Amino acid sequence: MRRIGLFSGIVAGALVLASPALAGWGEDWGTMVWGAAPVGVPTLGLLGLGLLSLALAAAAVFSLRRRAWTMSVLLVALAIPLAAVASPITGLNTFSNGTTADANEVNANFDAIEAAVNDNDSRITVVDNDAAAAQATADAAQGTADTAATAVATEATARANADISLQSAIDAEKGLRSAGDTALQTAVAFEASARASADAAHATAISTNATDIAAVAAADAAHATGISTNAVDIATNTGAISTNETAITVLQDQVAQLLALSLCEPMLVYNVPLSDYGNSGSECSGTGLHRYNGCGVGDHPSFTWVDTAASSACEVSSVLVEYTHGSSCTDGTFPVKLNGANVTTWTKIDDCTCTPALLTPGSTSFAPGASYNIGASNTVTFEGTSCNGFSPVSGSTYAVITVQY
Repeated sequence: MRRIGLFSGIVAGALVLASPALAGWGEDWGTMVWGAAPVGVPTLGLLGLGLLSLALAAAAVFSLRRRAWTMSVLLVALAIPLAAVASPITGLNTFSNGTTADANEVNANFDAIEAAVNDNDSRITVVDNDAAAAQATADAAQGTADTAATAVATEATARANADISLQSAIDAEKGLRSAGDTALQTAVAFEASARASADAAHATAISTNATDIAAVAAADAAHATGISTNAVDIATNTGAISTNETAITVLQDQVAQLLALSLCEPMLVYNVPLSDYGNSGSECSGTGLHRYNGCGVGDHPSFTWVDTAASSACEVSSVLVEYTHGSSCTDGTFPVKLNGANVTTWTKIDDCTCTPALLTPGSTSFAPGASYNIGASNTVTFEGTSCNGFSPVSGSTYAVITVQY
């Protein structure tokens, strides 16, 4: 109530001081005479303007009494009108009574008044802009203050909740510790009882094991005697088994050999055609039959066949080669080779014509030994000097090979 009374007194005083500015239009403000100083329009004096500003400040403080941070903004806003007092008009032309009015002078006075009015309008615009900026600053400050107040309240609530949670955790920990201590004491007592039982059982087991060890020692002694006897028997049996195994191996080899030999034919005959008659590329009789080696040194005629024995265990006792003497220009005795190894000799007959007149049959036999290839290819070579050849034994056969097994 005191604040309301004070506020009412200040407003009343400001209105009383502003009474000169309340004159109505049409009243006598004086006479306009050329040359006289211009009369200002009645307005609120500086004292009245100051009281009015104080009244507005008091109202603002009363409404914003809990927002002290806005006082600086309010004071700035209240100071703005004080700086907005209209500037005086100077430089006007003075007119004298009885003189002719000059339009240029009159217009100059109006231009000066217009410039002063425009200047005042610019000042008022600046004041309005400053007031709007001050209001925006106050609004932003109010938002910041509200946010800070909310944050403080939130922090206080969080602290209270944290204190409650901490106290609950402390109480729970105390309960757990008490339960743990009880469980630990129970476990220690149970362990002591279990150890006592285990020690008693261990002592009993040691006594039983001692008896068992003595029995095992007696059994080991008897077992050792039995092992020694068995070792002698095993040695005797091992010698007998080894002798029997040797006899069995020899017998098995003999049986295998006899079985393989039983598969061998007593004799196999191989007919050698012209295609297996080696170094026989020359022929001058015109019949194509009496072929020879072309009289080249080292180009000895040969016959080749493939053994077809039924078993690789077959043994060859002898080989007989039958042939017919052909075109040969020298006679004499020369080596016969089987697969490159000397096995016997043959006697060459001189019949040095393109169409041999003698056509003497001939043969040679030998024991091949290890030179013979069972189940594989074999070649017998008849060496000599100068021209050397053979004629067919019969038909297209140039040699007959008889193998005895």
